[in-house]
Amino acid sequence: MKSKHLFLRVKRDSLAFAAAILLFSSCVDGYKDDWTFSSEVQGVTLESPSTEGWTFTRNVDITSLEIKWPVVLGAGGYQVTFYNIDDPDNPVVIGEENEVVDKCTITRDITEDTKYKVAVRALGNQKYNNADAVAATEMTYNTLVRVRETIPTGTNLTEYFTANPIDPLAEGEEEIAYELVAGGVMDGNIDLGTTTLTIRGDKVNHAKLTMKRNASFINRGAGLKIKFIDFDFDADTYSASNSRGVVMFNSTEAGIVQQPYVFQSCTIKDLPVPLYYCNNGYALSSLSITDCLVSINTASTIFIAFNGQGWIKDLSFSNSTIYYTVVQMRGRTPSNFSGSGWSTSLRKMSNCTFYQIGTNNRFFNNVINSNSAVFFLEMQNTIFADCVVSSATGTEGVFRRICNAGNYGNGNYTRGYNTYYCSAVPGGFLDYDTSDENGRDHSGTAIKVEPKFVNAANGDFTLSSSEHIAKRCGDPRWLPTTE
Repeated sequence: MKSKHLFLRVKRDSLAFAAAILLFSSCVDGYKDDWTFSSEVQGVTLESPSTEGWTFTRNVDITSLEIKWPVVLGAGGYQVTFYNIDDPDNPVVIGEENEVVDKCTITRDITEDTKYKVAVRALGNQKYNNADAVAATEMTYNTLVRVRETIPTGTNLTEYFTANPIDPLAEGEEEIAYELVAGGVMDGNIDLGTTTLTIRGDKVNHAKLTMKRNASFINRGAGLKIKFIDFDFDADTYSASNSRGVVMFNSTEAGIVQQPYVFQSCTIKDLPVPLYYCNNGYALSSLSITDCLVSINTASTIFIAFNGQGWIKDLSFSNSTIYYTVVQMRGRTPSNFSGSGWSTSLRKMSNCTFYQIGTNNRFFNNVINSNSAVFFLEMQNTIFADCVVSSATGTEGVFRRICNAGNYGNGNYTRGYNTYYCSAVPGGFLDYDTSDENGRDHSGTAIKVEPKFVNAANGDFTLSSSEHIAKRCGDPRWLPTTE
């Protein structure tokens, strides 16, 4: 008898386990045609998934998002659409619109700094006479850095941060954000302390920030990202000096900084000072200018000024336009990276437009004066127009000056579809930029056609050259959109 009871208990437990597995798989797959739940929901108009129990899981590099929602009993599937809602009035579908799936999950491509919405509608099951849900359930998600504070429009940021000093990161935080709603003013220095920050406006409708008097962000060795803000400098009050910058590093401190520095999707009008100014020994792991439009109005302006022992390991420009008058990138890079743990240094320019930059000075002045064995240069689909020329013969060419004369022979270069155009040079083209054989662009891809900007003198670099358009050369904002 004992063995018989044991057998019955084992059988009963096995059946319970099997039922549990069926129920679990029904939740995963969404609508398995199985009596374990579907027969309990019949002859009804379904409701779309509950707003409780959703999960959003993105991968480490923020390129993919998995979305899971709770099962709807009796459903015959789900209709799903995923949107980019950076502009909520004009949502953009990502992936297939109204995709029909038979499970409780989808995966979609995503990018940083983006707002999303997913709409999921439960579909009926004809076998059990269940009708489609009338409306979809909508859930939002974003890849923006978490906001610590939202700063109201019209705020004086100098006064705001004086009254509200930036607190250190909380446990588990790597970065925090302050969001400027629509616009404001700075009329003095803001000490950002040692907290890694993002200061941003809205991605579609940028915040406007007017700089007055001696306004600067003072950084003390923590990473800083400034995004979606358009800067204007008050001509009557702003104190312009090459010993000042939009971002300045504390003059009494120094150190190695692993967190990145970023200017992204900013318009900077009539910049009278360096974008970054450092006059001490700060060593930055990376500094990037991405999707920015920068005009410069002072002949003596140095765009990025790292004096003394300040230096930058990796400096990159992408999808940006920098133009007007005399500009140079200045700094010092030691021949080794002692104490930093870094072994290489990169200078990268991709899909940029440079116009009249460094016309009487080096494009980079010692900023990459590094050991040639550790220096790498990537220059792709970038236009240099009327840059770095000291005479009609074009002896001070772009490539030679970027490589700082002595280092262009090491061979650690990647180049493709660049233009080196100079209207002052007979023929107009400097695809090698120097009589020195080592300084030439040997890629065989240089575009030797005038870019034909619509109105460069007034900041309109729209391209009419079919060769540049075909190769997608220069800042994408000046190229026709592609399907």
